[in-house]
Amino acid sequence: MLQMCFAVYDKQAMAFGRPFFFPTRGMAIRTFMDEVNRPDENSLIYKHPADFALFYIGEFNDSDGYFTPSKNPEPVAQAIDFRNDVN
Repeated sequence: MLQMCFAVYDKQAMAFGRPFFFPTRGMAIRTFMDEVNRPDENSLIYKHPADFALFYIGEFNDSDGYFTPSKNPEPVAQAIDFRNDVN
């Protein structure tokens, strides 16, 4: 089965976080949105939503172990757009 691969980019660190996988883009967006709004003073994405963005970075086939990176990381969503108390 193909899994879509995503990573969160931190604009201040100028680095991508550890990749994660979902079967659909919608599931990744929902999880990202939930994390942005999860009240936790230890969470940088909660405290600084303007600094983070979700990117699609490729596909992973869990049947044969083959990873196909996207040509360029593709922006999917900005964390600030999902903060319930900011919009």
